[in-house]
Amino acid sequence: MHATIVRVSTGDQDISTATIVGEEMLRWLRDLEGFVGLMMLSRTGTTLTVSLWESAEVAERHRAVRMNFRERISAVASVEIEEVEEFEVTFAHLAALMVGT
Repeated sequence: MHATIVRVSTGDQDISTATIVGEEMLRWLRDLEGFVGLMMLSRTGTTLTVSLWESAEVAERHRAVRMNFRERISAVASVEIEEVEEFEVTFAHLAALMVGT
């Protein structure tokens, strides 16, 4: 499994905005082949978005589309992308975690 982590600066926005953005992102991402899941981690001033993919190859195949979407949603949400990093998921136990839905 592969993870893309995007860190954005949210300024003084309420962290509940991340829930709204996450719900919109999920509506779009869930239709992409190989998409596994999405998680938003927020604190005042910063949100991390973790998108999970079946493999690095699948994530790479959708790279251009994901970048385009990332730029559009960032502009709409008035946040600034600080960094984008790619990771292999080496361990996970989430016990069917669903928050904010």
